[in-house]
Amino acid sequence: MSPEPAITVGLVDDDPAVLTFFAAVIGRDPGLAVAFAARTLAEARVAIARKTPGLCLVDLGLPDGSG
Repeated sequence: MSPEPAITVGLVDDDPAVLTFFAAVIGRDPGLAVAFAARTLAEARVAIARKTPGLCLVDLGLPDGSG
């Protein structure tokens, strides 16, 4: 059983390429893990309610509101 990462990260961006990039970068660090990836503010709110990450990287210009 592997230890849980020190920091979980939520990703919120409407651009799939940006989500993929950040997920790949985070995946290279054993102390980090992606908690969720969301493309809208609504998706992010649902994901945060399920599991609160230690940190969120959020796009300010989302289709359904400001990050």
